[in-house]
Amino acid sequence: DGNQNCNWNQKIMRKKDIVNLVLFLVVLAIGYILHINRTYRHTRSEFKLDTIVELDILSRDKNIESLLDSVFLMIDAFDNRFSYYKTDSELYKINHSPLEKFYISPEFYELLKLGNLVYVQSDSLFDLTVGPLTDIWNIESEIIPAQPEIETAKNRIGFYKISFSDTTLLKSEEVKLNLGGIAKGYIIDRIAAFLERKNIISGTINIGGDILLFGQKKPLNIGIQHPRKERNQIIEVLSVANKAVVTSGDYERFYIKDSIRYHHIIDPKTGFPANRNLSVTVIADKAVIADAYSTAFLLMERNRAIALADSIDNLEALIFYEENEEIKKIGSRRIGEYLLTE
Repeated sequence: DGNQNCNWNQKIMRKKDIVNLVLFLVVLAIGYILHINRTYRHTRSEFKLDTIVELDILSRDKNIESLLDSVFLMIDAFDNRFSYYKTDSELYKINHSPLEKFYISPEFYELLKLGNLVYVQSDSLFDLTVGPLTDIWNIESEIIPAQPEIETAKNRIGFYKISFSDTTLLKSEEVKLNLGGIAKGYIIDRIAAFLERKNIISGTINIGGDILLFGQKKPLNIGIQHPRKERNQIIEVLSVANKAVVTSGDYERFYIKDSIRYHHIIDPKTGFPANRNLSVTVIADKAVIADAYSTAFLLMERNRAIALADSIDNLEALIFYEENEEIKKIGSRRIGEYLLTE
């Protein structure tokens, strides 16, 4: 009997050991899963590209300061390529050289290629050669250029005046390129691609109101600035995931003189700031696409702009305009899928 009791106790102990071991392994497995799925939120903002650059990203790594440093160094590198004002930038050297043939970077070629497409689609209203006009319209000085000065600048403009390949650009000395309507979006896309290669889970990149969301599981709400009220007054709210959202408007940099609003987006055909629409918001897969078309649509007659938006895959647009002293809106065919108020 004693031996039987001893064996029975040993069996009970073995079962307890097995159960404890299983429980230990389960706890260990849960701990490991929680550890590998733990995420950290990182934010950083700096003044770059003459505006505020904001990053808000989710990572499994706790310490990614060097990665964030790399992002802002990347922005500096692109600024040194595309800046209209920095004297050592690739663009500045092209604009201020007496030469007619230039070797260009692959990134420069990509912007010219998209610029050419939108130039044709917008009936030459979106024009990267608008530099001579942006030179004479100094919004900060609040001086309206004289009409002869405007006509002279207009005669120097026309994307048809340049030719380019993937490695070279041909242009006359009078032509000046300005990539301001397209470069920010391109830089945002390159940042997002870099972060995804570095296994960042998700993020929001915001450069002066040009926004790209990636890796999101749920849509985020993005407000559209009211074009005629104080900053932070919202006229519409979008619900968006994993898309770019870019708004161009006549309220961003402007002055009012004799009851007329003068702003920084210049119509190359009239030589004056665009006056057809108040603001345009574009949703697209790529920020560079949203950036270019938001500017183009602001310059275009709105019904033509919406027709063009409807012809482009994975692109939606929302235009606000003024009629009879009332602000109205018109949107592309599927824009209602993104509007919270619809």
